[in-house]
Amino acid sequence: MNDALVTIVMPVYNAADYLEESLGDLVKQSYSNIEIICVNDGSSDNSGAVLESFAGRDERMIVISQENQGGGAARNRGYEAASGEYIIFLDADDRFESTLIEKAVTKAVSEKSDVLMFSADEFHYMTGARRPAPWLMQSRGGSYDGNPFHYTTTTVWNKLFRHNYLVKNKVRFMDERVVADTMYFTFFALMYAKKISFMDEVLLHYRSDNPQSLTRKHDKRPLDILNVLGTIWDRLRADKELSSRQDIYINFALKYLFERTSWFQSIESFSQVYDALHSGGFEKIGLTDDKDQFIEGDNWRNIKRSIIDNELPEYFFLKEKQYKDKGLLTKTVYFLPGQIYQTLKEADCKVALYGGGMVGKSYFPQIQSISTAKVVAWVDARFDTIGYPLQSPEILGNISFDYIVICSEHSGYLSEIKAKLNDMGILGEKILWEMPEKQI
Repeated sequence: MNDALVTIVMPVYNAADYLEESLGDLVKQSYSNIEIICVNDGSSDNSGAVLESFAGRDERMIVISQENQGGGAARNRGYEAASGEYIIFLDADDRFESTLIEKAVTKAVSEKSDVLMFSADEFHYMTGARRPAPWLMQSRGGSYDGNPFHYTTTTVWNKLFRHNYLVKNKVRFMDERVVADTMYFTFFALMYAKKISFMDEVLLHYRSDNPQSLTRKHDKRPLDILNVLGTIWDRLRADKELSSRQDIYINFALKYLFERTSWFQSIESFSQVYDALHSGGFEKIGLTDDKDQFIEGDNWRNIKRSIIDNELPEYFFLKEKQYKDKGLLTKTVYFLPGQIYQTLKEADCKVALYGGGMVGKSYFPQIQSISTAKVVAWVDARFDTIGYPLQSPEILGNISFDYIVICSEHSGYLSEIKAKLNDMGILGEKILWEMPEKQI
């Protein structure tokens, strides 16, 4: 039997509305050998009183209070006080399965893992409606290829870490107050790990669209992403052990740079980042032209080149023309992959689309514009919450079509959808999918 002590670190800032649920989940864990370190980061609501109430009822809980310093500094404070052989960083507004710690630490111990990552889903902060979140962890069903960011994101809360290897490699959060406050820690925690294991089971439920969440505040600090990436690059190139793995960093940096830029709601925020990149910012974060050979795919390489070569008005003009040529004008656009376009263009065909998210919304008008293709159905498992024109996937068994185009950028969804279609007797030769080309 495993009896390793597990430390749970939870930063708390004005989370009184959620603490009864989240802490209730933790004190009821089936694995009892835990310590729960909650860092009250200068909350102005009733969080402190809720924390003290729980601590008074459960001796495994430790409350540390400090003036507001931000998520990174709060996590570091709890990290410094941790005694556990394993450590996990959880957020105060999420929900946790009662077997989270038991299953995670049992697998980590048995496989001698430095990092054990597990699946999670998300639920809407008001309605409670759940949906899968496959991008958080993808085991890919095969052997590990050495690049952790082919399998997960920089979220810290779906990962259990062995404490000693973090200390040995001086892996900490940035104390500086930044929006992307887990990126630095998770990057180095995964890069230094000698053994990473995967558990394809949902053990955590992430509260999405929370108006208090940091993920909704990118516009207030648009340059944080460059600050964090610059700090990562400075340490990486000075580290003899990691400097030979710069190819992983190059693609990591481009992915998160363009992804987070696409989250901006204001032109002012985008302009600040664009101007910084256009005037030498790529070099400051290690994305010099001689590193372009490491970039996975032409899309990111072309975006980078376009930003370097064009002033912001020229960039917008080129993008607007490109969108109009495609029959689209949206903030985030996914272009129909070339091979699928050619397949649908070669012969008259009836097409069904599977997926009603942004990829599906982008594909729909593009396929409609192909003279040889006729859209006969557009389906999604969430048709009842998204609304018309989406319909239930069940109708695919009652209509005639030549191809079904899966509209998703996540391979986790792909395997799930293919399994459903196979159960309906739909042959694989009718199914079309390629990774969509994402534009910002």
